[in-house]
Amino acid sequence: MPLSLARPAARELLMKKSLFIGFVQPMGNRAGAQKLAIVKQAALRCTFPYALEGLVRRELELAGARLGDVQHSANVEMTFTLPQDVAAGLVASLNEAGHGHIVWLDDDSS
Repeated sequence: MPLSLARPAARELLMKKSLFIGFVQPMGNRAGAQKLAIVKQAALRCTFPYALEGLVRRELELAGARLGDVQHSANVEMTFTLPQDVAAGLVASLNEAGHGHIVWLDDDSS
């Protein structure tokens, strides 16, 4: 007797369902879920001579900053974000290392 189309399809569906159930693990209560701290970010923008670009990039990496837009024209203009609690320390460090050649820009200036 020939098999109908419904019979093999039902068998295949049961097989796929059992494979899926094997991969799913019950979570139980969600008390064991990992909690992440919310870290406020500061967005900063500055401009400086080309000679300071390596210094600025190294300082940003040490501070855990995330580099944004970088534009090269007469000077380098750089945008970056970093945790707000370390921003003031980074600005002071860059001002000292840059000997006054790093200019901090407001969001509304171009």
